[in-house]
Amino acid sequence: MSDYYPIFEIEPESAFDPDRIESMGSKRKFWCRIEDESGGADWLFKYPRPDSGEHWSEKIAAEVADVLEIPHAIVELATCEYIRGSISRSFLQSGESVIHGNECISDVVSFYQDLDDRIPSYDVERRYSQTQHTLRTILIAIGNYGGNRSQFAEYVVLDALIGNTDRHHENWAWTFDSLSPELKTLAPTFDHASSLGRELTDERRERLLMSGEVGRYSERAPGAIYWLEQGRNGPSPLQLVRLAVVKYPESFLPCLSKLSNLNDENILDIVNRVPEDWMTDLQRKFAVELMKYNLGQLRELTDG
Repeated sequence: MSDYYPIFEIEPESAFDPDRIESMGSKRKFWCRIEDESGGADWLFKYPRPDSGEHWSEKIAAEVADVLEIPHAIVELATCEYIRGSISRSFLQSGESVIHGNECISDVVSFYQDLDDRIPSYDVERRYSQTQHTLRTILIAIGNYGGNRSQFAEYVVLDALIGNTDRHHENWAWTFDSLSPELKTLAPTFDHASSLGRELTDERRERLLMSGEVGRYSERAPGAIYWLEQGRNGPSPLQLVRLAVVKYPESFLPCLSKLSNLNDENILDIVNRVPEDWMTDLQRKFAVELMKYNLGQLRELTDG
């Protein structure tokens, strides 16, 4: 087995500027500075929710994205005052700012090419159960911003592979230089804590594994990107890709081809590099089986 991922020790939150407490999102987190040979960088330390695997799910997701050559935020495992968490390196360069998905969609609401390709309205404040946050709306907004729809499709495929159910409109973004705000770039994918069954108890994992229902768990997990505005729930990340590859093959088929970089062996290696006492055996086994199931389902979309 490969070496374990390193663990970074972060100074207490009180050692950093209190203005750098990150308010976006529902979880406790703060920005810290880590110096290194290249001059250092800003990293976001995230506290996981109690009894969840939100720290190791972030790390595993980043490693999977790396194998698939999908642009992603760099993530490491870390501790702060003996509390285990994760750190995510800022993807902003000097002078850059960020525009989140809700702002992007709001910016292009009044712009459209024809009646079949428009966004009539959008509630930027509603993060959860936001039925207007459809894949069609996202792709229209990205196109109007001059972005690469295939890059966002890669993020959707990654979500399906790892079971990420939290791709709401503040979990994707653009970056731009303040001196040239008209030049925007789709930000790397980030914030994958809601993945890999991180919320399950080991008792539930064992039941799902023993009954062969890991696939059922994956298929029933509603995502934060909707297919239809009238839908009560978003489709599972896996089902969203099934629908999208038919409707938007030019965006989704190229990224599905990247799955050839991944196999059962490197899935197992990615998971097993998490230090032994950071994950239970059932957490590891469930994460591996979930990704294997999802990978098999995604590969079927390009067979024949």
